[in-house]
Amino acid sequence: MAVLTIKNESSIHIGISWKENSAVRIAAENLKNDLKKVLGTEVTLGEFKGGESILVGTAGVSAEIEGLFDEKKLQDKNGNFRKEAYIRTVSKDRLVIVGTDRRGTIYGIYDLCEEIGVSPWYFWADVPVKKK
Repeated sequence: MAVLTIKNESSIHIGISWKENSAVRIAAENLKNDLKKVLGTEVTLGEFKGGESILVGTAGVSAEIEGLFDEKKLQDKNGNFRKEAYIRTVSKDRLVIVGTDRRGTIYGIYDLCEEIGVSPWYFWADVPVKKK
């Protein structure tokens, strides 16, 4: 299991392609806000520029993420991408979240939000976020 460590005083940049679906971009914006709440550090979201802490993308949409993940882990026995699947991996000291389609990418983003301590009910039920 790979671990990505982010120092509190460092800033985080989330890279995402302008080609991504608007729903994926909204989820990435929510990830940015959730990381700010939990870590209390500066988090930015924008185009890939190199040096990103986190890369978010959909296979076949974001050329910048190609080759940074094992495609076989997202494929069925016939070599086709499984529907609504995602993978999170660390590549070149960056966290990479890749989905096989827009819904898979969104699931991957919100799964990370939940793992860092943000309840899926935060928005609707005002469940507090614990700072780490």
